[in-house]
Amino acid sequence: MKFHKDKKNTEYQVGLFTIVTLLILIFGYSWLTEVLESRKYTKLEVSFPNAANVEIGSTVTINGVKKGRVESIQVNPDGVVLILLVELDFGLMEGTQFYILESNLMGEVQVEIIPGNLEKELDTSAIQIGERHYGMTKLIAELSEIVYGLKDIMSTVSGDDNIMNDFQAIVDTSRVVINKFNKVLDSNEAKLSELLENSSKASRQLADFIESNEDKVTDTFALSKQAIEEFNSALAEIRTMTSSVQNLSDKVMNEDNSINRLITEKELYENLIKATSSMDSLLIDIKKNPKRYFKIEVF
Repeated sequence: MKFHKDKKNTEYQVGLFTIVTLLILIFGYSWLTEVLESRKYTKLEVSFPNAANVEIGSTVTINGVKKGRVESIQVNPDGVVLILLVELDFGLMEGTQFYILESNLMGEVQVEIIPGNLEKELDTSAIQIGERHYGMTKLIAELSEIVYGLKDIMSTVSGDDNIMNDFQAIVDTSRVVINKFNKVLDSNEAKLSELLENSSKASRQLADFIESNEDKVTDTFALSKQAIEEFNSALAEIRTMTSSVQNLSDKVMNEDNSINRLITEKELYENLIKATSSMDSLLIDIKKNPKRYFKIEVF
């Protein structure tokens, strides 16, 4: 009896040990798998103004290919930060874009990563900035608002007789104008046809004239171009001459020289005039009375 009791206790102990061992193996395997996965995946932190129904475990894709999941979500006063675990086959470069977008018509969302193409590598330790892309759900909501707005407008128009009367009057006036225009066209159809025919004929004649006188027209344009070039050259020479005269004038007026003093000093100018007048008088007197100034002796 005692033997059977000890045997039963031993079986309980073995069973308990087996269960504990299995639990340790399971938890150890899970822990080891998580460690290996954490090494396999790269952690990215992306800030969004709104999570847009993203949940923990939501899909993360790179160029539309599933490459990770949302590990956790941090809610901040100015938005949310999504912690992403992403399997990267290559390094992300600066210019990489992060979007929250709808994956199907049911409104399920995912995080889409579009790699950048800049030269510098992306700093994965920094918080990235993401944007929300609205899909069919947002479009349907906006279309619903537009439909409701159109219904309100139609209800207002239908309930206001003045608007309908004004609209009918505009339609009637437009119809009258169109009828008058058609009558004018009908009554002047021959003249319009003649006008169009003459215009077409004149265009053909002009084209024929240009084609038959192509060489002359080309020579005329060439001569005109040559004349313009010669005129521009003459203008350039005139500008150069004018500049030279201006420089000479500035030099004469600015520098301290005889010409400048002669022009600017009135007293010197008057003295020079007096000296010139005295010289003229002296020469006249010498011609009239040479003996007064010259004495001639004959030996």
